[in-house]
Amino acid sequence: MDDHQLVNRVLNGDRAAADHLVLRFQYKIKGVLFSFRDLRSEADDLFQEVFARVFADECRALRQWRGDPLHAYLANIARNVARDRYRALQRIPDDELPEGLEDIPSSADTPEQHALILSLRQVMRNAISELTDLQQTAIHLTYLQGRTNTEAAERVGIDRNSFNQRLRDARIALKRVIRSKYPALLEYLPQFGIGDDDGDEDHD
Repeated sequence: MDDHQLVNRVLNGDRAAADHLVLRFQYKIKGVLFSFRDLRSEADDLFQEVFARVFADECRALRQWRGDPLHAYLANIARNVARDRYRALQRIPDDELPEGLEDIPSSADTPEQHALILSLRQVMRNAISELTDLQQTAIHLTYLQGRTNTEAAERVGIDRNSFNQRLRDARIALKRVIRSKYPALLEYLPQFGIGDDDGDEDHD
């Protein structure tokens, strides 16, 4: 039974076909969810949420399927479920990094510089992950998403002055981590708009 036949049977109310659909794509969906490292402990719950969405409102998601590869369509639903969970936790997904990191030159004079360039993305992930959740959120909303301080403050439900202080603390903490563990990364901070000073920069 191909995917189109399977979906048609599900849409016609065949419960066995619905169970078969879950079994057919369970490893693909679990693989997508496990790719979100910080959510692995919630993978089983998120897996249930994925198929709750698929079957909700009389299988509305399946009715909206337009015949593209079904595994890819369901994988996209899984990614949306994971990203919604990230937003609820106000955490930073691994694939959301400053665009400036993509523009760092790939050439290098020494093997050490070359290794540094190749590892910048992971190094920045590591540095940010050592901040508190609130500090990660402040960095995420302003430097990674490009929101103004006012917009970011509204997003997290606090006044602008309080957010400015939180962002300042986050910058100081991030640069402290970088200076301590990844000093070679300091010169690349301007790539994502983080200045060399610890002043209270304003993004408005």
